[in-house]
Amino acid sequence: MGQAVTLFLLIVTIPVAVIVGIMALRGGWRQNFSPAMLSTFDLLLTDDQKHAIEHRMEAQDDEGATGEDKDPVVVSLPNLLMQIKALPRPSGSLLVGIDGCGGSGKSTLARRLAELDAAISVVHMDDFYKPSGDRDPASTEVGANFDWRRVRDQVLLPLSRNQPGRYQRYDWETDQLAEWHDVPANSIVLVEGCYSLRRELTGFHNLRVWMETPRDLRLQRGLDRDGEESRPLCEQEWMPAEDRYVAEHRPNRSAELVVDGTGSLADLGREEIGVIRAPQGWLA
Repeated sequence: MGQAVTLFLLIVTIPVAVIVGIMALRGGWRQNFSPAMLSTFDLLLTDDQKHAIEHRMEAQDDEGATGEDKDPVVVSLPNLLMQIKALPRPSGSLLVGIDGCGGSGKSTLARRLAELDAAISVVHMDDFYKPSGDRDPASTEVGANFDWRRVRDQVLLPLSRNQPGRYQRYDWETDQLAEWHDVPANSIVLVEGCYSLRRELTGFHNLRVWMETPRDLRLQRGLDRDGEESRPLCEQEWMPAEDRYVAEHRPNRSAELVVDGTGSLADLGREEIGVIRAPQGWLA
């Protein structure tokens, strides 16, 4: 009798757990689950299971998202930081993910926010690029050359438990992991960089930010920064990889705060930004 009851419970609870896990990983419900639960779901569910719900919900997701986006509204950076500081902090630490494709302005936004408050820490996804010996050319994983697992285990997971984070910076010049960096707990931490809002990480963030910037402007900024010789790398490797990331992980849809990265309406030099989408009540 006991074995029959156990079998019945397994038959009932496992499908329910799988469905709830998929919905949590979807992003829309992810904020309702603890990071520990989300990590368990990530391990238990296959990519096919995760993607199946993605495809079924895409139409509904797009319909809801288009209703939220508006013409950019100019907001002062100090006021934006005040809104961020007012967010609930269940773990004590406040984690903000700032994502966008290369040249979108995410690093600039993170830097300017940190300049307003010396207690803010900034973690760069570029510091988690894999050394060449750890990269797998045969990998089909989105953003495979960026070590999101190290971001999770060394930064996001400990901070979500209000414990300090500690990670090793990747040095782009030497292609090696370099010095260690400490990230204090019970503080505001900005994790900026492309792939920072990938679906495996979004459950850790108290706020998700996306920088919306046209492709041609992003490319020109990259060429201005790295030189014309970087054009083939940008156009043939970096930008296609980012396009795939946006299409499959949809960070622009999961973000509560979408910022105009063109600078045409607002000027970060005057501590202003253009906001396209914001949490309810922020623009009132």
